[in-house]
Amino acid sequence: SPEGKIIYAKDREHAFGSEIWTWSAEEGKKKLSSLDILVSEILCLKDGGLAVAARHDWENWNVCLLDLSTGESKPIMPTPAGEFTISCYGKKLFFSSNNEKTYSIYAYDLENGKTYQLTKNGFASFPVFDGNNLYFIGLNSSGLDIYKKKIERFEEVAIKDYPSSIPPVFSRLKAKKGTGGDYLKTLLPAVHIPIGLPYPK
Repeated sequence: SPEGKIIYAKDREHAFGSEIWTWSAEEGKKKLSSLDILVSEILCLKDGGLAVAARHDWENWNVCLLDLSTGESKPIMPTPAGEFTISCYGKKLFFSSNNEKTYSIYAYDLENGKTYQLTKNGFASFPVFDGNNLYFIGLNSSGLDIYKKKIERFEEVAIKDYPSSIPPVFSRLKAKKGTGGDYLKTLLPAVHIPIGLPYPK
């Protein structure tokens, strides 16, 4: 964080979601928030906000702006596609998404809310921007390599409105406390009874 603290997420112990914690040498560990979303990546922004790769139950990862005071997460490109490997340069967030069925690099402008697609062909992930050039990991016939692409200008892309899938609803499990006899039933396939047979001559 800008204050020199380490910010990290860990899974909630008895429910779906994450807890956001900080650590510093002066204050030690401190819990900031408990969220109903699962957080896999955290990026501290210069204004003190957080960008995260997170997901709700039965959904894919989305890059979100997170307000710790309310626990509200706002997806920057709400689609069913996966979004991850976040980085930041100035007022733009960079990330990878398979929105068009192949992993491409996108940028999101934190000031005007516009989204830009920076790569279109092949697999591209883990973006880093230096103000002129985009560096990313790409896939080729020999494996993974680091690529460099000069960005002349950012062209806005329209994000399609995809239909959302409906999460499945499962009936609640009804369980009752077992007895000693119930435990013995689990041993039946493994119980061996000795049988006396005549010794062959």
